[in-house]
Amino acid sequence: MVRDGDVLERYCRKRDAIGRAARLARADPPAALVVERMDGTVQASRRYGPGSSEEPGPRGADREPGSTV
Repeated sequence: MVRDGDVLERYCRKRDAIGRAARLARADPPAALVVERMDGTVQASRRYGPGSSEEPGPRGADREPGSTV
């Protein structure tokens, strides 16, 4: 898990990393969660905070540097 270019934590399973990142994003809105594949392409992105639904957005939409998993 990376925030603002800094590695925060490492996980063996992607689903564990996504779960932890989602909890952190929900706790500190507004936030964006971007899930990347191993080749660096965007698999999914989600925004958390006022006026946003917590549903996955379109692939590659609104990617913010430093908010990747």
